[in-house]
Amino acid sequence: MGWTRIAILHVNDAWGRGFARDAVSSASDIALRVVLSIEFRLGDSSSMEQAIRELAESGARITLCIAFKSDIAAIAAIADEYGMLKTGYAWIAPEGTLTLEAVALSPNPESTRKHLSGWFTAAIDPFDGEQGQVFQSVLESEPLLHLNHSYAGSEVAASIASASCDQFCSLAYDAVWAAAIAMSKMEL
Repeated sequence: MGWTRIAILHVNDAWGRGFARDAVSSASDIALRVVLSIEFRLGDSSSMEQAIRELAESGARITLCIAFKSDIAAIAAIADEYGMLKTGYAWIAPEGTLTLEAVALSPNPESTRKHLSGWFTAAIDPFDGEQGQVFQSVLESEPLLHLNHSYAGSEVAASIASASCDQFCSLAYDAVWAAAIAMSKMEL
C-alpha cells in the first residue's frame, strides 16, 4: 500500500504498552517509521481526546489503534471530530475489537457503525519465524507431555498436550509461567 509512516494509539495497560512496544521495534523491519506512539487511559474520553489531538497534529495518516472494544466507539467519534476518518486516513485495530458488540456498546450505534466502516483488523501471530519453531519444539518435547499427562483427568490433559497450537498458545504459556513464578514466591 506504500505506507512508510504510522502512528500508534494505545491503552495504558500492560497489553497496550507491550503491543505498542513490539510494533515500534518491528516497524523498521518492514520499512515503517513510527512518527508517534501515544497512550490513553482506559475508559477516559478526555485522555483519548488529548491523545487523538496529538495524533492529528503529528500529521500521521495511518494509525494502529490498540484499544478494547469498550473504548473503540469513543475513539472513532473523537477521530472523526479531528477529521481523521475521511479519505486518506487508515485505522488498524487488533482482532476482536471491531465487533457488533463494540457497536452495540456505543451510545449511538448507527454513528459508530459509520465511523468504523473502512477500519482494518490485524491479527496477532506470535508463532512467526524462529520463535514459533522454538515454541512448537518445546510444546512437542517429551518432558512437557509427560508433565501434562500426570495431572488429574489425564485423558483430557493428553488430548490438550497433543493438540496443535493456535495463535494464542504462547500467550497462555506466558500467563501460566507468570502465575507459576508468582506462586513460587508466595509463602504457603
